[in-house]
Amino acid sequence: MHLLMQGKIGFTPLNSKAEIRVNMKPKTVIKTLLIVLLGVSALATLILSTSFRAPDNSQYDQPLAPMVIPEDAISEEHRMLVELTNRHHATAAEGVDALRKSYDQFLISMTLSDIASPNVRFVATEANGVPGEWTISESSDPDCRLLYLHGGGFQVGSPRAYRFFTSEMVKMTGCSVLAIDYRKIPENKVSDCHADTQSAYSWLLDNGPNGLSPVKSLFVAGDSAGGTLTLSVIAWARDNEIRQADGAIAISPMTDAHFATPSMRENIETDPVNGPTVGPFMKIPRFIFAALNRTMTGKPLTDPEISPLLGDLHNLPDTLITTSRHEMLYGDSQRYANKAVAQGRDNLEILVWPRVIHVMPVFGPNVPEAIDARSRIASFIVTRKH
Repeated sequence: MHLLMQGKIGFTPLNSKAEIRVNMKPKTVIKTLLIVLLGVSALATLILSTSFRAPDNSQYDQPLAPMVIPEDAISEEHRMLVELTNRHHATAAEGVDALRKSYDQFLISMTLSDIASPNVRFVATEANGVPGEWTISESSDPDCRLLYLHGGGFQVGSPRAYRFFTSEMVKMTGCSVLAIDYRKIPENKVSDCHADTQSAYSWLLDNGPNGLSPVKSLFVAGDSAGGTLTLSVIAWARDNEIRQADGAIAISPMTDAHFATPSMRENIETDPVNGPTVGPFMKIPRFIFAALNRTMTGKPLTDPEISPLLGDLHNLPDTLITTSRHEMLYGDSQRYANKAVAQGRDNLEILVWPRVIHVMPVFGPNVPEAIDARSRIASFIVTRKH
């Protein structure tokens, strides 16, 4: 019996060793391989572009919220803050450990966090196994509790770096503030950051700075990645029928992990924080960026835990969002606010400043825009305390 291979491929009778000799010419082999590789590449591209295509939420791009101050009213102190931020990025550290140290040092230097405010203390604790620290004063109410979730792209940041902001919240609201040091990427997944947040939230319901006691007034706040955690944990509490917070504050949150809003590309040049770091990734196709992002999240990008915008926004506590019209994540805030309103929410407020730096409210102590923002945040909390 013979095996016939037609065309330019020769044939030979099958012997006992079942030997087959292929006489394909080198040029034909290369051409065939290229065709196969192109086919595989096209198929992989199709699969990726289909699997990681961002849901279309462009209907929530409008209307635009009015700005808090005129566009030409930015202070000289804020301009100096932007200049110092630009200098920081010009000498950016390499490696995760160095990056974390550099981030903390920069934020501390910009806020004088290492200079303790009078009568404010920092007390280390663990919230269901999650490390953190209380920021308290002699007059802070142990039963009025604010869970603070720091920013840093789920990769950097710490409670120590945010001591200025937590101290200001203690002084301005009278609450006791718990800032947690949740797990971070790349050692962990973003879903682990959410799990730690949920554990701390549950613990806070029955534990204060003085030990076991039920909470009377409960608030959650966070900036950037911490703002994402904030919007996610209030939805998690609702879905699990856990005591809701009396208010939530999200400062420049990321609400859709697909990074698909127009501002992600349009505001690269006007965002001195995320422009130099995230901006370069916006040059690659969105579905490829989304696929890369998926390797770090631990859950699909469409999961509302990872992308709060994609979830149900009904029946959530009073929410305050602050953002900059000219930062890359502006669209995430605006879309979230517009979707909430479209779903019937009348308890969400969005404050938009022009041309201010990402997470502007955490900076200070002498930046007028940040002072104003902190005052508005504190007022939001105080008017909702029990």
